[in-house]
Amino acid sequence: MGFNAFCVVDGRPSFNVMESYYRMFPQEVSNKQAFTYNLTVPTRIKNMTFESLVDKMSDLLRTGGGIDNFVIVVHGLYDHSSDYGKGLSIPLTANSGMKASYDILELLLNHRNGGSSQSAMDSFETNYSYTNKSLNLSDVHFPKGSVSRIVGKMAQLQRLKPRIVEMRACNLGTNTAGMKILGESLGARFLLAPDRRMFFVSVSPTVNNDKTFDAYAGQMTSARVFVNPLTTSERLLIRIQKGQGTNRLVDTTATSRNLNWFTDRFLWSNGNYVSSTSGKPRTFYLEGMDLPGSTPYAMPHEQVFSDHIIEVGPLAGNMI
Repeated sequence: MGFNAFCVVDGRPSFNVMESYYRMFPQEVSNKQAFTYNLTVPTRIKNMTFESLVDKMSDLLRTGGGIDNFVIVVHGLYDHSSDYGKGLSIPLTANSGMKASYDILELLLNHRNGGSSQSAMDSFETNYSYTNKSLNLSDVHFPKGSVSRIVGKMAQLQRLKPRIVEMRACNLGTNTAGMKILGESLGARFLLAPDRRMFFVSVSPTVNNDKTFDAYAGQMTSARVFVNPLTTSERLLIRIQKGQGTNRLVDTTATSRNLNWFTDRFLWSNGNYVSSTSGKPRTFYLEGMDLPGSTPYAMPHEQVFSDHIIEVGPLAGNMI
């Protein structure tokens, strides 16, 4: 039995597959395989910013009937040469060049924790200039009135007592000091995030005979081949490769239309996927995590997936 949690997904079209995944498999696994969440229907945030994320979390806590946990799906902001996490790859607020990077959030957090006066925050806002060469930002300023407004909203969210925030954002877990800043900025007691790159894809296998399947398996050396332990003639091949930007390329084939044995074992046994009884197998959606070494990726119900979910907390400033 899992904890209940709100599912919040970035509203950009490229995140549609994430919504589809969580509608089909409304569960998430944490840093232990037995530590799971039963998720609400995904909430999308159009033109997501850090400020609008805080707004939506506050709204959900006020009206959510006692649920105080979150699974939030958004792009991570990280150094692409080292994968070192730097924050969330969303704007701080509307009409701002600043990202929700840890260094900017820490400045706002200091004002919240220090109980800064309106005049002190207005003075800071007027005089502060932000330059970050790694983000291609030079002499960027806070939009007028945004510092006191966002700090006030952070304080409101803190008082609403969010408990656990699970970020599904690439590489955030590589920087635990930054995770603490993000978690404290969201008023959470605990924050968890992956220390690897993640992906969500749709999988639409064709059905082939054993000979053709074996030929594909021989050619696609980076593919994973899965076998139904109860009916070994049922096999599934999935190769997932990096495409342009954050896109992934999927190659897949199967020897049977029945794929529930796979989704039950690796994704969620109580999901909404039902195998096809005629024609080609039905499309399903898959959450994964890149791995080093000979196994190219992990899926939720594999221990190595949980091993790469990093936890910080209890966090300073939480009110639970």
